[in-house]
Amino acid sequence: MNSNIVTHKKATKAKFTPEEDAKLRKLVSLTHPNDWNQIALQFNNRNSRQVKERWEYYLSPNVNNGPWSPEEDELLISKYNELGTKWKVIAKFFIGRTNTACKNRFLAMQREKLRHNCNSPPVVTKPKPIAPVAMAPSDYFMPPIVDPSEFGSDFDMDPFSSFQEEPL
Repeated sequence: MNSNIVTHKKATKAKFTPEEDAKLRKLVSLTHPNDWNQIALQFNNRNSRQVKERWEYYLSPNVNNGPWSPEEDELLISKYNELGTKWKVIAKFFIGRTNTACKNRFLAMQREKLRHNCNSPPVVTKPKPIAPVAMAPSDYFMPPIVDPSEFGSDFDMDPFSSFQEEPL
């Protein structure tokens, strides 16, 4: 059987179990360079993309999945304000944090901020009611319809045509 051919099996969206994580750690330690297609064949209902991403984003010893420090949170907010949602670029400013971890942490902080703001009593200011104004049909202004041909052939429809560019 050709090793380049990957059998397509139905991948599940279920979370990885602790047993699958242990199996993946063992297989990665035995397979160098990591052949994700070969590793995926050892799993039921997992494809190469799933096992590769599970390793790279969660299980690799190079990944820090521990709690975020206040300094990391500050840096994350600062880099988000500077770079926007360029999570791969933002992740380069952190040791052991993946682009996914940065995005997830930022979104978690946003949810917490929103939840905190929702728990405080809202400040409600009632707008002053606007008195209804009755208008008679004669109160409506309708500009007259003008036929441009009434202005003659010299009339230019471009209002900016009279502006001349000054030479540099």
